[in-house]
Amino acid sequence: EQESISVSDVGNETEIIQRRNWRYSISEDGFAVLRGYLGKEKIAATPQFIDGIEVRYIASGAFSTGNMTELRISEGIRKIDAQAFWGNYTIKTIVLPQSLEEIGTKAFASSSLEKINIPSGVSVIPEKAFSESALKTITIADGVTSIGKGAFFGCVNLGTLSIPGTVSKISAEAFSGTKMKEVIIKGDVNSISDKVFARAQIDCITVYQGTKKIEKNAFYMAQIERLNLPSTLEVIEDSAFKNAKINELSVPSGIVEKNAFIGCTMTKVTIDNKKAEIMCGAF
Repeated sequence: EQESISVSDVGNETEIIQRRNWRYSISEDGFAVLRGYLGKEKIAATPQFIDGIEVRYIASGAFSTGNMTELRISEGIRKIDAQAFWGNYTIKTIVLPQSLEEIGTKAFASSSLEKINIPSGVSVIPEKAFSESALKTITIADGVTSIGKGAFFGCVNLGTLSIPGTVSKISAEAFSGTKMKEVIIKGDVNSISDKVFARAQIDCITVYQGTKKIEKNAFYMAQIERLNLPSTLEVIEDSAFKNAKINELSVPSGIVEKNAFIGCTMTKVTIDNKKAEIMCGAF
């Protein structure tokens, strides 16, 4: 059920205006806020100006319904509010502008969106931004620093996801329940957080240098064909791989705590005995 979101984030608008195919209001700072599309075209582009007013925001629920399959969002848009495309079952492709700075919670959740590029001006992919969407292809530009809780939760159609070097934080459950071919974590991410890959099904995960910790339940019940961990790893916590299934795993360094791999099924494990310390009962 869609949550009720206050429009105060983009101003206390009171009047909804209709011009041709667009519904909009005026924000407190004097810019246009898109509130809906009334056209029938399947491929559309948002206007840069309406009635001579620059369009800067897209409101919550603005594109939750409609029949378009592709939308090009104009330069000048700085914020897409929470749940703006939530539950849109026709949209396939969205082209975001370089001017974009902020994406709201669940902005594209539970939609049929298949393809999108995140521009460099966006620093945070927020909580559940793409959760349970039909996303297949996403490109994340350098500039993104954080991936929020459950951001890609339940996305089962993703191909290869490359996380850029600017990302320093991946929050809990970010990729929980996903199905992907490959994940490449290039960023200096200090830790793989709680349930980040829980119940995920991924062919290959490669974690670049910088990651120091794999937290409890990070890979809970995950199914991974191949997992490549960095030599910067310092600790694999208790239950990090609880009940997981991994075909090929390499542990190059770090302390492997008791019960770290409890209930885990593995086919091939390579451990560097000189750099890795295995606690009693780790497996």
